Amino acid sequence: MKKIRACIVGATGYGGRETIKMFLRHPHVEIASVAADDSFIGTKISDSFQDLRGLVDLTCQKADTATLAQSCDVAMLGTPHGIAMKMAPVFLKAGVKVIDFSADFRIQNTKVFEAFYGMPQSAPDLLAKAVYGLPELNADEVKKADLLSNPGCFPTSVILGLAPLLKKGLTEPHAFSVSITGTSGAGRKAALSMLHAELEGTIRPYRIGKHQHTPEMEQELSALAGEKFTLNFVPELGGFSRGIISTLNIRLKAKKSVDELIDLYKQFYAGKRFIRVYDKGQYPELRNVIHTNFCDIGVYCEGTDCLIFSAIDNLLKGQAGQAVQNMNLMFGFDEAAGLP
Repeated sequence: MKKIRACIVGATGYGGRETIKMFLRHPHVEIASVAADDSFIGTKISDSFQDLRGLVDLTCQKADTATLAQSCDVAMLGTPHGIAMKMAPVFLKAGVKVIDFSADFRIQNTKVFEAFYGMPQSAPDLLAKAVYGLPELNADEVKKADLLSNPGCFPTSVILGLAPLLKKGLTEPHAFSVSITGTSGAGRKAALSMLHAELEGTIRPYRIGKHQHTPEMEQELSALAGEKFTLNFVPELGGFSRGIISTLNIRLKAKKSVDELIDLYKQFYAGKRFIRVYDKGQYPELRNVIHTNFCDIGVYCEGTDCLIFSAIDNLLKGQAGQAVQNMNLMFGFDEAAGLP
């Protein structure tokens, strides 16, 4: 099979590094170019990430969309919010498939997007074209996509945790989530609040009531439930580098046993290679999912009160790993190709 050519924009971020590492072992992908912001132009990508030394010697280019589009089949856009909506139209016009790591095409309501991200949606005509890429739930749509909106890290954990219950119509239309994430979720920029000395040994709630992933989750959960669904979302920052574990509390319409719910989850995710549903009395731990593309799920209930535990690596299943999984489906490759 002929290799496809990939360009990675935002290559000096954590998601960019993970994407490069996966492409280096991918049997059907050639890295055509890496692009970054002006401060990295002309430097080797291995200067930014020493673990890539001797593996890839590509030089960071200017993120000029028209130039990059001439030599790639897929563009992996690991850019800050607001950039992909400007770049995607140029790539798409050139026949390049686009996978956007940012939130630019996730939220269908442009007013909601502007309220949470503080910027207008400059390419609203592309929203109908964008496919929300949770392959365990919509693989058929992903396979046909030219513009793929990669889900957020928190939404991946929460939506996969709740999807079986909502699709079966078993719950009330509201849930509560406490989701703890590692510091890499904030990106690679320097900030006093993100220093190890400030976070080691603690867990810090943040953006309570106004986290930008909330409308994304409510949009997708409502679609799964077939009715308006609300989420009380509490994001917390932990003193570790990577991983997300979500504890989801939801009320069932009727009593179910733990065994019944575990059977439901195992049947719902049967054949899904990156979902692992735990047996009764067993629950996910971060150490079992970091550096993997798995989402591990555990279930507990008493009467109609149900607890779901969902754990992922925020940089892989929550970002770059899921992006590569989606890319594989878009190009007809084995879904797990290149993934750890």
